[in-house]
Amino acid sequence: MLKKFLSLFLCFAAAFTLTVSAFAQSDSAAVEAASSVPLYLKYYYDQLDANGQAVFTQLREAVIKCQKKIKFGKEFGKLSSEELSKVIELLVYFDPMSFNVDYSKSTYNTSDYTMELGYYYKKETFDKMVAAYDKKVDKILEKLTDDMSTYKKIKTIHDVIINTATYDLDAANNDNIYGTLVKKKAKCDGYAHTFAYVCSKAGIRAISVVGYDYPIENKDVGHAWNKVYYNKQWYNVDLTWDDPVNNIKKNLCYDYFMINDKTMFRDHLEDNLSFKVPKATDNSKAYYPANKKYAEDLSSAKSIIKSSINTAAKNKTPVIRFQCSSESVYKKVQDYLSGQDIYEIIGSAKKNYNKNLVDTAFNYSGNDGQYTVTIILFFKNTSLDSYFLDASAISKDMRDALSQYGIK
Repeated sequence: MLKKFLSLFLCFAAAFTLTVSAFAQSDSAAVEAASSVPLYLKYYYDQLDANGQAVFTQLREAVIKCQKKIKFGKEFGKLSSEELSKVIELLVYFDPMSFNVDYSKSTYNTSDYTMELGYYYKKETFDKMVAAYDKKVDKILEKLTDDMSTYKKIKTIHDVIINTATYDLDAANNDNIYGTLVKKKAKCDGYAHTFAYVCSKAGIRAISVVGYDYPIENKDVGHAWNKVYYNKQWYNVDLTWDDPVNNIKKNLCYDYFMINDKTMFRDHLEDNLSFKVPKATDNSKAYYPANKKYAEDLSSAKSIIKSSINTAAKNKTPVIRFQCSSESVYKKVQDYLSGQDIYEIIGSAKKNYNKNLVDTAFNYSGNDGQYTVTIILFFKNTSLDSYFLDASAISKDMRDALSQYGIK
């Protein structure tokens, strides 16, 4: 029976774009890479039965080699429809190697155990793309020194990828590693595949997760992120949402770094198709609790705000960010920042640490899903470019307000 790949995944087409990466340039190396099952696939691969694993290994090998027609062995005929779906899901959604496959031009035939695959790029081009992003990956790996803890390595990988790529829904190859690291444009699956791939290269177990997010307009939107294994626990990491799209400079954040499911599911929903996803139960390694930037109540929030403003004044660093333990505390902090007491703290920091700190104006914003608060301080006689990615986008009222402090 001849079928299109697309028919299997029609219900998911609106939510996700198909993606891939690769390991090696020669066919022999590609075969070895396919058969070894990289860390970013192993958790899901182990959920296939023996026939599914055999078919997936052969399919993945063919994809790496850009082989157009595949003749499977007897294992293919033993696959249930559910197991075949899992094999294809594993390739389509979780294997970065598959970005070159054009699924709209790919078919499989259950009667003679064959598949025919269409490709976007010729083998020569595909290999060049892989070589280009592997060079970028090697540069990231060079930053991971032997004296680093695994936690620090995970954070470094997180930071470098975010600082490399810009979120772009329309860019070509934004759903794969090539687009993310070479062209520096990515969307959620590009970030997720790249993080899992680099972690795997570093010997750190990480997987991609698919599901949905909860935007304010209350419409489910397809999304992808990661789970990473550290110190015998799984943790959620979402690079896309830690690279927010706004005009604030130096805005890399950690709202979705090493958090548990309870915290993640405030604004995310897992739906990993036919596969089980490991549970993430520990939140002690989340960035804000781990770095003492976690407010259990308004009193602790005030203490964090004061110490952070003093540090910011000393170091002339404008961005402050911390997290509240609950929606109730979050709202109390917002009320506090709307009052006058905060100006006394800024004024004290100006007097004691930096006379150029502006004590009559600041900016704050919040993440309603994760209860994080961002405060931006201003310093006299600096440029708008010190605070904003695009100074021309600043409103006239804000420009006028800041210009009196020599900020232009």
